[in-house]
Amino acid sequence: MLYQHGNEETLQKWMTPIDKLIHITQKDTDELHTIMLHYKELVRVIAEKAMKIEEIKVIENTAINQASEVLDDNKKVSIALEETISALSSNFIDQMRLIQLLVGAVTILFIVLLAIRVSHNVSLTMDEVEAKIDEGLEEVNALNREIEDTQKEVLFTMGSIGETRSQETGNHVKRVAEYTKILALYYGLDEEEAEMLKLASPMHDIGKIGIPDRVLNKPGRFDEDEREIMNTHAMLGYEMLKHSQRQLLKMAAIVAREHHERYDGKGYPDQKSGEDIHIYGRITALADVFDALGSARIYKPAWEDEKIFALFKEERGKQFDPRLVDIFFEHLDVFLETRENLKD
Repeated sequence: MLYQHGNEETLQKWMTPIDKLIHITQKDTDELHTIMLHYKELVRVIAEKAMKIEEIKVIENTAINQASEVLDDNKKVSIALEETISALSSNFIDQMRLIQLLVGAVTILFIVLLAIRVSHNVSLTMDEVEAKIDEGLEEVNALNREIEDTQKEVLFTMGSIGETRSQETGNHVKRVAEYTKILALYYGLDEEEAEMLKLASPMHDIGKIGIPDRVLNKPGRFDEDEREIMNTHAMLGYEMLKHSQRQLLKMAAIVAREHHERYDGKGYPDQKSGEDIHIYGRITALADVFDALGSARIYKPAWEDEKIFALFKEERGKQFDPRLVDIFFEHLDVFLETRENLKD
């Protein structure tokens, strides 16, 4: 409950029985009493960390909002967003990991204390001991789930920045994420790597935050100069993400850079071809185009499915990896069901 609510009132409710146990142990050995006092202090430290979670989320949202206000200065955008990503991916996640380790330490200590109390003939039955242990482990598992969910929210929120600026919906990145995992699994990636790609793919267009609004939201076709500016978003995204030492953001950097490469070598920014394009880029490219064509944008209406399917067949081995196109059509019902479940 402490980790769920993260407030002083819940902390005091938890502290009351601990204080009673400390009072009881005053008559026992000094060692046991000292252990209980240390236990109480650890509980308070964890509580304070837990109550900072909401403050961290506020800081995260503030950083993202500040980043979104930067429009035309690409250099300033790259520096600002890189600092934002570093703060979110390092400080925020490290805070969560610290809490996780502290909870684990307290749980182990609590189990030891229970064993000591039993050895001193305190009236705790084995069922009561097991119940206390299960309760502590459930608290740890609940906090772990909260940490994982919060990290996923951070990544999706970061990935949505570019989409929001280009007046696309947040569900675009969610659909692309699901499509990438489906393609990855059927391509042969294992569950863990496919899930990692699902989490990384929402940041494929993070570089769009560095594209001026006059280009990003132009309702008509780009001229040559505007197209050149728009195409820089792939390298901008890569530059924002490449310095991270975290595997997930390294994967996201690859996705950002290579999701506009073409199988025939006519894409950008590096004109890679075939399997020289990383599989993460090839998968995200198909997933992104499928959702983009089926969605209304400021410069076009949504395409009919048959028109999309015809394009995919025509671009098999040209724009797209032929094996991925085959996987798409072999499991078309899965993609259409996913799209329906996440429609705008």
